[in-house]
Amino acid sequence: MLKEEFSPKLIPDTLIECVAPQIGRLAAPGPMGEIQVECCGSTKAARLLSGISRNELNRPQNRGRDVLLIFEEGDPGRPIIIGLMGNPIESLVAMESSVQSHAQTREILLDGKRITIEAEEEVVLKCGPGSITLRKDGKIVIKGTHLLSRSSGPNRIKGGSVNIN
Repeated sequence: MLKEEFSPKLIPDTLIECVAPQIGRLAAPGPMGEIQVECCGSTKAARLLSGISRNELNRPQNRGRDVLLIFEEGDPGRPIIIGLMGNPIESLVAMESSVQSHAQTREILLDGKRITIEAEEEVVLKCGPGSITLRKDGKIVIKGTHLLSRSSGPNRIKGGSVNIN
């Protein structure tokens, strides 16, 4: 009985690099508006994963931004963008500048089940001519061109006194 000898196959480094996900960079759009990425040493047209906005990727301010790529059948000439990479330093700088420009901003707590917004004097939600104002003294003012209150159960109005018109 002959013993079979194991001999590993040699795979070119470029192919190994393109089998695993890689970071590429967004390049300028191609002549027909196609998304292009710089990866594996050259610029190539890339396909997109569903849900990624072509318009967002083609914005000039996103050129040079890192993207996560996979390659169709491991072919380095066929990149697929599966996501935009976030830059934690840019995020921190943006948050810091936002805090500095809104010195009165105190705190916003988000936990997935409830949103709490607190302010020392008042909270105002505005959209067009409509607004809801919550004041420190407990007064709540609702303004709008048309107010609608709907309920599948009882719709109650309670207060020390209720004035209509």
